[in-house]
Amino acid sequence: MNYIGSRSIDGLGRVVIPKEIREKLEIKENNCLDIYLDGDNIILKKAKTKGNSELDDRIKVVMRELFPYVNRPDQISEIISRIEEIRKIILDGME
Repeated sequence: MNYIGSRSIDGLGRVVIPKEIREKLEIKENNCLDIYLDGDNIILKKAKTKGNSELDDRIKVVMRELFPYVNRPDQISEIISRIEEIRKIILDGME
């Protein structure tokens, strides 16, 4: 494992991945990264998807079927949970 350097975490918990790493791994804006916890280590890996836009399109189709009419704000947390479940199912199927 190569040490690249240190980065600060901002108030929202974000960390900037250095440009040279993003370019080398071809990580573009809105691409997904898989996040793993290994003891005290946080591991980021480029997500193994056929394309994030394709994945998002598939999620939208499923969401339309599950929630054809979202009228109440209290449904948002349920929708977010469903999106995470669907994303995991789809990603597991793409491996």
